Amino acid sequence: MLKIYFISLFLILNYSIGFSQSIDSFQYDFIQLSDSKKLDFAMRKLNAILISSDSSSSKSVNNDFTIVHFGDSHIQGDNFSGEIRQIVQGYFGSTGNGIIFPYSLAKSYGPKGLSASTTGTWSASNILRYDKNIKGVSGFTIQSFDTAAKIKILFTEKFKVPSSKNLKIWYGSNSDSTDFYLDENFTMSDDEKFENGWGVRSFNSFDNITGFDLSIAQTNKFPSGFSFFGFELISPNKRGVNYYQSGVVGAKFSHLINNSALIISQLQYLMPDIIIFSFGTNEAYEKNIDADLYFNELNSFISKLNEELPNTAFILTTAPDTRSQGKTPPNQIIINDQLIKIAKSQDVSIFDLNKAMGGWGSLNKWYKNKLVAEDKLHFTASGYSLQGKLFSMSFLERYNAKSANRKLDLTNLRNEILLGIKPVLGKITVAPEVVIEPIKEEPIKIKDKKNDLSKIYIVKKGDSIYKIARKHKLNPKKVLLLNKLNEKSIIKVGQKIVLY
Repeated sequence: MLKIYFISLFLILNYSIGFSQSIDSFQYDFIQLSDSKKLDFAMRKLNAILISSDSSSSKSVNNDFTIVHFGDSHIQGDNFSGEIRQIVQGYFGSTGNGIIFPYSLAKSYGPKGLSASTTGTWSASNILRYDKNIKGVSGFTIQSFDTAAKIKILFTEKFKVPSSKNLKIWYGSNSDSTDFYLDENFTMSDDEKFENGWGVRSFNSFDNITGFDLSIAQTNKFPSGFSFFGFELISPNKRGVNYYQSGVVGAKFSHLINNSALIISQLQYLMPDIIIFSFGTNEAYEKNIDADLYFNELNSFISKLNEELPNTAFILTTAPDTRSQGKTPPNQIIINDQLIKIAKSQDVSIFDLNKAMGGWGSLNKWYKNKLVAEDKLHFTASGYSLQGKLFSMSFLERYNAKSANRKLDLTNLRNEILLGIKPVLGKITVAPEVVIEPIKEEPIKIKDKKNDLSKIYIVKKGDSIYKIARKHKLNPKKVLLLNKLNEKSIIKVGQKIVLY
């Protein structure tokens, strides 16, 4: 029996050691967020949230941070954005999950744990449809002119939103001829109305909210119609991050732009600290696309947002690698190139999700590791989770770089990513792409190492030729030539690199 125990212990120790070594020796350069002055300002505000949490006297101070995440079906399912929300709120605290829309009422899917039904006559619409129904930040609306129309919302045990006794209804009403009210469990506490015919009405409940009934009331015989944009559960916490996700299946940037009047008005109400845009997948599958027109339209929209929301930072994410119906999207490279170009032209950050995955062609490895759905257009819950971790790591590393104090320990998150990404990328080193202009001067002369003293660098964990060259203020191409390497060569920990 004792012999068996020692054998088991030996196997466990050897497995643990081998496992640790395999992770330690695995090199992966985390893709970073590009520079943005406004994002740096937002990071300083996040830092203030952590600092204020140290002071017991600031418990009553409202110190929240708002993020709004727009996108397509990758966002509507709230797996990618939900992972980011969970990680960021885990570090900084939570003040809410933003606007929630019962997508089933618009014949779509999500969110989990929410049961919704209607009585009376309703019409549904989203930002993809060019109709008279107004659509705001949530991307969806249901509208009714029926005086007997009602909405019933119930939360099940799978509804993961924190408990709340306060509720906001986001609505649209073009005149005072239509009103609405909730069931007897609620009392109205505030009603804010804005231009463009929309408002936000607040309600209180004596108990934690498990659902609500909404009824329409007509004040005269000429109903103006009532639009329901969604609801928001208000957290009792005064400090933390409020994370809104607004995804619509099939959405493109153009759909958001076409509804920008109401969306910008609602964003001015929210005053977000950061807006994340995750579009590009659907554009990539268009048969024909004018790259210049796409750039100009999107660039103009971002300029307008910068003007209307001067204190808001913007982050773009590139489109991931996909193969819907086995087809390679014809414009995938064009779209991502334009997104990168827009980020460079304005004070906007970009996270290259595509490169973080491993670049074009990486989808096959993600699929083999069960990170991609069967349609090869969407990802599994595990795949979206890994993508969310990759973005979060970049986001939080940016925070640490700009924080003079209260830096975050990202060790566990880093290890989780390495465990997830290693089966996909194997033993390759993913380094930032190096664009080296052709040398117009005299060809690089390599000194004879027998006659000249050369400087040797020993490769460390996380190194790449690009990083080593930048650290020593050298031309990466020269370092490659000196060491008889090319841009696809793999370097290992402990390897000797000749610098000059």
